Amino acid sequence: MGGVSASSSNVDFAFDEALQCARDLYVLSGVVTTKHEARVTESTSCVDGWEGGHRTDFDGRMATESSDVGTISEALVALANRFASTWAAARGEQDRINWAR
Repeated sequence: MGGVSASSSNVDFAFDEALQCARDLYVLSGVVTTKHEARVTESTSCVDGWEGGHRTDFDGRMATESSDVGTISEALVALANRFASTWAAARGEQDRINWAR
């Protein structure tokens, strides 16, 4: 971007959709985290008194889920931030074009 003039074309960017996508991704990150927290709470109730190999497998899978949820949640926020920063760059370019006109 840059080097704009009054005859520059408008920026071809879905401004409204990009911001909504960023919002939705950020909300989805929170939903994923909240649902996982609810599962963790329920898992402590369901394993009360449970011993043996299946318990060990269950605990391992819950630990994997916790790690995966953190990774997914962070990736969703990063993608939301990328949509927002790309929106800001495109909006800035369009503003420069509008100013030149």
